[in-house]
Amino acid sequence: MKRNYIASLALLFLVQTTSPLLVQLNYFDSLPLISPVYPFDFLNSEIKADYAGDQIKDIAERVQFSANLFMQTTNYANNQDGIQVPAGDIHGRIGLLAMTYGSVPKGQRKTTLLTTAGGTAFTTGGTITGNLSTTEYADPNQQFGFLSNPAQFRAAGTRMNGSIRLFENVVISVNGGFCDMRQSITGLEDQTPYASSPTCIGRLADEDTEFTTDKQNVENLLTRQWQKALQQLGIDYSDWHEIGIEDPTISLTYRGNIPVQQEADNRKWTKFLIIPHATVSFTAGLGDTQNPDKLLSLPFGSNGHNSISIAAGVGLAFNETIEVFAEGCATQYTTKTQLMRVPTSLYQFGLYPYKTSVKVSPANTYSGSFGLNAHYFVDRLSGYVQVAYASHEQDDMELIQNDPAYIISKLEEDTEWKYGAVNLGLNYDLSPNISLGGACQLPMGRRGAYLTNTFMLGMTGTF
Repeated sequence: MKRNYIASLALLFLVQTTSPLLVQLNYFDSLPLISPVYPFDFLNSEIKADYAGDQIKDIAERVQFSANLFMQTTNYANNQDGIQVPAGDIHGRIGLLAMTYGSVPKGQRKTTLLTTAGGTAFTTGGTITGNLSTTEYADPNQQFGFLSNPAQFRAAGTRMNGSIRLFENVVISVNGGFCDMRQSITGLEDQTPYASSPTCIGRLADEDTEFTTDKQNVENLLTRQWQKALQQLGIDYSDWHEIGIEDPTISLTYRGNIPVQQEADNRKWTKFLIIPHATVSFTAGLGDTQNPDKLLSLPFGSNGHNSISIAAGVGLAFNETIEVFAEGCATQYTTKTQLMRVPTSLYQFGLYPYKTSVKVSPANTYSGSFGLNAHYFVDRLSGYVQVAYASHEQDDMELIQNDPAYIISKLEEDTEWKYGAVNLGLNYDLSPNISLGGACQLPMGRRGAYLTNTFMLGMTGTF
């Protein structure tokens, strides 16, 4: 871990800003808010102001550095059906009874509590027809034998970013930071009392008397003893809190300025600049990875995966008015082997009883954004609005040691997400070289992702 901190600090102090849309491989901060500064400035504001007839600050715009404080918070997520749920239920409620389903992997054993509960007999029409470890009591509504996980997500930290313009149109940017991240719960909530027999796939409405007895058995033997059940599985269910580095990113951007109709009559034609750009970014997966034995654990950044992004976009800066911008981006991640909890039944959700090593090859993430930027729309105050969206399909996973008890395809389903956000930023120039800014990111149209709100304050120096 010490080596990761040193590497991150080295990257941060190379240069420390505006950058194109960045993507992380997680479902709580996939499109991180980097800075309050307009994200497609690329040390180009003086040229745009000159063409637009705005006030010129008469600075070189060769180096820019920004230090920002941010805070994130949410109690909720949208699951992959787009339904709002408690944050900890993003991949389904925890199915304690469902952990008794399926085969036991090689070299593993079922815990005492799961064995006792799963081996309890149930009756149909007064006759014992099986035990609770069969899938006859699998509940698609995730109530019978399920626990809800009302997690509260909080994060705060600093993000530093900066740029150096090497040539007229070539900009190198570096982003990184540190984060204090936590998740907490007051306790898991038993959903079994709300279950009814018709919702279970093998039970009928006229079996209510027998169902009541079986429900009491599940509550007494399993769900009311959830602390003991998780302890036997080796799961730490206490509040999670860690401080760590975020994945640093270095980007190389080429941007141009193409004047249009500069000699035209202002009364007939609008003067504007076409500002194309192309960016290649590398992100080092140096942040801490998710701990499979911590119920509330989350990764810092992309869970240890390095990535390369290629982005292209264009801005249209109109004379004495706004700038319109748009960008598209594709991100590819490296393969990594991780110790993960893998389901042994299609009816398991939220948490899985057994661990094994898995080679994870993440799918590509495709993202894009568009919006408006207004330079000095009030005195020395500038602002922008950006609508951003990212889509990540199912990852490809492979067991290091093949075992038919594991259902890796079920785990792959949890890796898909869609992440939409609206970014709003305001910046006020205190001097030609120094500005203060504030920004926020609000959730929009997400699936399989947290409904995270992000707020940021920062100071930027341009020289």
